[in-house]
Amino acid sequence: MKFMLTWSIKTENRHVVFERFANADLSQEMPEGIKLIGRWHSIGDFTGCCILEAENEAAIFQWLLLWNDLVDVNYKPVVEDEEAQQIAKDWLASKP
Repeated sequence: MKFMLTWSIKTENRHVVFERFANADLSQEMPEGIKLIGRWHSIGDFTGCCILEAENEAAIFQWLLLWNDLVDVNYKPVVEDEEAQQIAKDWLASKP
């Protein structure tokens, strides 16, 4: 299942977040069970988003614990166009 995460770095934590991120081994950051599809940063307003693939939310919780002291995060499950289109078709087909 894919998840979209958005984050906002708390003002008082910006330097700490930059230091932690700058020194992170990004190839080893994700816990087992998470595949990072892509991550984008908006440096100007200290926000960002990423798309993850995970079989369950426990792995996501584990990863978020590395950042939740410094960053406000929201996440939700998402689907790609083909799956969303099929959901719409199935829903329309179920209508009388």
